[in-house]
Amino acid sequence: MKASTADIDRQLRSLLEEALGLASDRVGRLTPESPLFGAWPELDSLAAANLLAELEARFGFRIDPEDLDQPILETFGKLSKYISDKKSFL
Repeated sequence: MKASTADIDRQLRSLLEEALGLASDRVGRLTPESPLFGAWPELDSLAAANLLAELEARFGFRIDPEDLDQPILETFGKLSKYISDKKSFL
């Protein structure tokens, strides 16, 4: 069964809290346009690599190296859509 956008957003918020150690109120204020990589000091290159590994584990898909050419970590909305698109193929 395909996960709903709201379910993916909820899980993604939880993952950002856990993986980056962010406060729940900060994560709760994220909108689809909220910038991620490059906008938060907590999300540097190393944290981004760890976050991508956590995404694979939590959502059950592999991130292809070609996907990293896309701005998937640019905004919360782009990351959520990427997850939704990947999940729709499972």
